[in-house]
Amino acid sequence: MSADTTTLTGNADLFAVLKILLNLANALNRSEFALSAKRTLEIGTIEGARSLGLSDHIGSLTPGKRADLIMLSTNALNMGYVTEPHQLIVEAAQPANVHTVMVDGRILKRNYTLTHLNKDKILAEAKDEFEKIMKKSGW
Repeated sequence: MSADTTTLTGNADLFAVLKILLNLANALNRSEFALSAKRTLEIGTIEGARSLGLSDHIGSLTPGKRADLIMLSTNALNMGYVTEPHQLIVEAAQPANVHTVMVDGRILKRNYTLTHLNKDKILAEAKDEFEKIMKKSGW
């Protein structure tokens, strides 16, 4: 599963992509149990790593693999009642629920805030580059 073309998808919300996968698979099979939330989450994690030939390094929480984690808060209304974690992640989670992100053991987001990027600087640089491209193209 991926959302690498945000121009087409509108954003890179992989939670939404997983939910669409689950709902579409179940609708096409005319069974709300054809694809489970657990299997959907596997498709979004370990199966993605396998498809890229990276499952020895990423895709699951296994000793010896990179420490890549997304930690969700269950304090929001959409996450407040946990009965089955896989179901909650696939059916209810949103990017706003991401509290902490760790990639290869480095914390990149903590307490809902990016720790390694200057968002304002990135947006300003992107805007400047866009304006240069538009000017160069005659727009």
